[in-house]
Amino acid sequence: MRHHVKVHVSHREQEWESPSASLIEQDPEVVPDVDIAAQMGKDFFLDEKIPRHELGQGCVRVVEQSIMWRETETSKVFTYQGLTTCTELDKSWTVMSSIYNHLRQRRDKSISELKIFIRAEVELQERLETMGYRSPTWRLLRALQSLLSAVQLQGESAVTAPPFFPSAGRGTTKFWGKMQGPTVLLWESLDEGGREECERTICTHKDWVGRNQQKGIASSEGSNRKGKPSSRGK
Repeated sequence: MRHHVKVHVSHREQEWESPSASLIEQDPEVVPDVDIAAQMGKDFFLDEKIPRHELGQGCVRVVEQSIMWRETETSKVFTYQGLTTCTELDKSWTVMSSIYNHLRQRRDKSISELKIFIRAEVELQERLETMGYRSPTWRLLRALQSLLSAVQLQGESAVTAPPFFPSAGRGTTKFWGKMQGPTVLLWESLDEGGREECERTICTHKDWVGRNQQKGIASSEGSNRKGKPSSRGK
C-alpha cells in the first residue's frame, strides 16, 4: 500500500501539458439535474431564446447520439460530431468545429464573408499538402513560441493555425489579432508575397524565430539548431 501511494504521488508530480490535466482536479461545482423537455434542433434553434426550467435555471444536456448543431432552421452551416460544414455549392467546406468557432469569434467579419474566407483557406491548405507540406505539431509550435514568448504566427492557413497565438496571418493576409510583436515564421507555408514580408521582418526586427524543414530552426538571436546559416530557405 505504501509503495502504491509513493508511485501515485510521483506520477502526480510529473509535468504534463495543460490539456492533459483532468478538469476534475479543479474541483468544479456540481451541476444540478434539471428536467427540460425541449430538444435543440427540434423544439428550438440557437437564434431563439433558450428554454429554461420554471425556476429560471439553465441546463446542460447529455445525449446518447450526436445531434446536428444548426444556428437557424435555414442555415447552410451546421456542426455534427465535431465537424462544421458549409453546404453552399460555391462555398462548400468542412473543418473542425473548434476552428470555425475560433475564426468566427476572432474575425470581425459577417458570416457570409467568413464562409468565403474559410473556403479560400481550405483550398490553400489542400494545395500545400498536395505539394508535400505538413503542418508542424502544436507541441513544436509551443516550443518555438516559448523561445521568445512569441505572440504572432506567420504562416500556415487560417484552418490550421493554432489558436494559442494572440495573432496569426500569412504575409499581408490577417487571420486574427494585431500583426505585431515577437513572431514565429513558418517558411514553407508562405507564398511569395508572404516570404517577402517575412524577409523584411527578418532584416528589421530582433524578435523572431523561424522554422524551415530543410534548414532547421533559426532566430534573431543568431542560433540555428542545425548549424545552418539562414532560415530563409534560399
